[in-house]
Formats: sequence, structure tokens, C-alpha cells
Amino acid sequence: MQILFLGNNSQASLRAMTMVKSLRFTYDCNVCAHNNGKVCHYPEKYDLGISFLYPFLVPKKELQKATWINFHPALLPAFGGRNVHYHVIKNNSKEFGGTVHYMSDTFDTGDIIDTKSMPLEPDFTAEDVYNFACDALLELLEIYVPKLIQGESVPRSSQQDTQYYKQQKINDMVSMADETKRDLMALTFPPHYPKVKIGDTVYKIKLEKE
Repeated sequence: MQILFLGNNSQASLRAMTMVKSLRFTYDCNVCAHNNGKVCHYPEKYDLGISFLYPFLVPKKELQKATWINFHPALLPAFGGRNVHYHVIKNNSKEFGGTVHYMSDTFDTGDIIDTKSMPLEPDFTAEDVYNFACDALLELLEIYVPKLIQGESVPRSSQQDTQYYKQQKINDMVSMADETKRDLMALTFPPHYPKVKIGDTVYKIKLEKE
């Protein structure tokens, strides 16, 4: 079994790469890994392609060459595309998580193998959602990559009406009433700062001029 791993050089992707490489010691497989930037030259032969947070489209001819699976850090079909952790919170979703799916020649539309979800707490930030989603993907990888290596049957269900969020520039300016602005300014006197409570979490607000 020849495995090609593609990642994005994030901590989660590096952990995934290490996990896949370690399978060499248990199963009869070799791993070729690329974890930094877009791949321009693919190996001539391989049996399984793994895309873990890899942000680029794998060419159609490569998808026809081997079995390809993708680890997407959000629940499909509701949250395909980019900036998904932002959209999960902005859409007031009740849950979030990760998806492993077979790859097609368009982003995030292939048949779903499995998902792992959890409730979205009111005090979760986009960073929290991303980190928990990555942990979910690592758990899915640990379950399904060995199955595929051994040729075991894995689930497969088609997606319907996939919601795809295109890459966009997000407006990070939060609007607020003038009274709230005055409160922030009046309460800023280091080392004292204004605070806001979201859910059960209290956040300290530090104003910094750009």
C-alpha cells in the first residue's frame, strides 16, 4: 500500500502526518508526505491519497488514479468551503465538528464516510471551534485510515445540497452603540480593563490602537 499525505503545515496537520507515518510499523504500507504549500508534481503510483486540511484542489486525474479522502474541519453538507468556523458561529449553529469524506473534483462535495459532532457552547470562539474540529478529525483519521489500508468496508453516503462558503475577506469591525463605546473607553485604565461575560466565560477587553 502506497499512501500520499497532503497537509497545510498546521499543528493538527503535522500531528495527522505523524499518525499516518506511524502506520508503517503496523501495516504493510509506505507513506509519502507533503505538508507545506501546493503540490505540483504527484507520484506516478500510489493507492490512497489523504488530504488533511490541505487547502488546494487535487487534480481530477489524480482522483482517478487512487482512492482519495479528505478531512474537513466542519460538518458537511452544512459547512463546506472556507472560514467555516466563522460561519458556524455567525449562523448560530447548534453543533459543529469534523467530516471525513471521499473526494470529488469539486471542493467538499464527495460522499461522506463519517462525521464527529459536538454541541456549540455559547462562549466558544472561532479558535475553539477550529481546535475541537481538528481533534475530531484526528479521531476520525485514527479510525478510518487503518480500515482503508486493510481494504475493509467503510460507510458511504451521498451529500445533498452542500453549502459552500467561498473564500472572502471578513469584516472584523464589530459595531456597537455609542454608550457601549464610552463604557469601554471609561473602563480602560491599565492594569484595569473592561470585561464582558459570554456564557460562563468572562473576557477581558484590551483596547489597542492600530
